[in-house]
Amino acid sequence: MNERQLIQFLDLKNYRTSFIESFDSQDTEIQKKLIEASKDINLQSIRIHKYVTHNGNIGKVVFARFLDSIGLDEQTRIKELNNSNIKDIVNFIENI
Repeated sequence: MNERQLIQFLDLKNYRTSFIESFDSQDTEIQKKLIEASKDINLQSIRIHKYVTHNGNIGKVVFARFLDSIGLDEQTRIKELNNSNIKDIVNFIENI
């Protein structure tokens, strides 16, 4: 890996980490962010469970059970979400 590739890799890693760490259950733009992320090739492979539970504000088990209730699981990637899933997730987050 040359220096340019390393820089690109680190930039992408920082971009993904920044997105994951930006989750805030009080954010009124979660739906918009998830829709945009589902179209962003650099964010699509992030697991929705990791995104929502990373900061510890929403419990991992509680969110995993919720995902199961809507036919998803802990391994579901953002690119696999449809608009209905996103609305359900946002509604769950808003009502915690």
